[in-house]
Amino acid sequence: RLDYELINEVRVDEGGRHLVVLPGRQGAGVVSAEVVDLETGETSAIVDDVDAAFGHYDVGNGIVFGRSHYTNELNVRALADPYTVTTALSYANDWSSADHHSLLAEDDTWALVSTITGNTLPQSVPWRDEIFQVRTDGSGGVRRLAHHRAGYTAYYDSPRANISRDGCLVTFTSNWGNPGGRTDVYVVSLKR
Repeated sequence: RLDYELINEVRVDEGGRHLVVLPGRQGAGVVSAEVVDLETGETSAIVDDVDAAFGHYDVGNGIVFGRSHYTNELNVRALADPYTVTTALSYANDWSSADHHSLLAEDDTWALVSTITGNTLPQSVPWRDEIFQVRTDGSGGVRRLAHHRAGYTAYYDSPRANISRDGCLVTFTSNWGNPGGRTDVYVVSLKR
């Protein structure tokens, strides 16, 4: 039984065995996520700074993919062993962007990531204001798909890209450089 005053979000993995719970808290020494095995009832508490806890994330079939608050990395972990973390991509010292993740495709060997930067830093740094895929096996593979051209002043300006179940289409929103203006839906085909 989870004992929280506030539960921000819960998600069940695609296999239906694990529940990921975010209580809406973060910080050094704070349990910022829990993974519950729905068959055994075992709960694993993920401590923000100690366990490279994830903030923005998505769950696939037995895995969780997300960005760590403390290590500035995109990480993947098996929900059956949530304390073992594999780095999928490191942003190194570039803390300038936020991101959204999607593991909605049946094949979750690639995670979809869309980033947004709320400043005017040079766009020559990789991954800024882009939609791309990252291998979830830790090999460092990246597929760069598109620049979304969204201008950013508030959360709803971010593109929040998602992938289709069959992995062939990516949809995202963009105001095309006009923050607070009209937002349209765009589609990227991944069919080869």
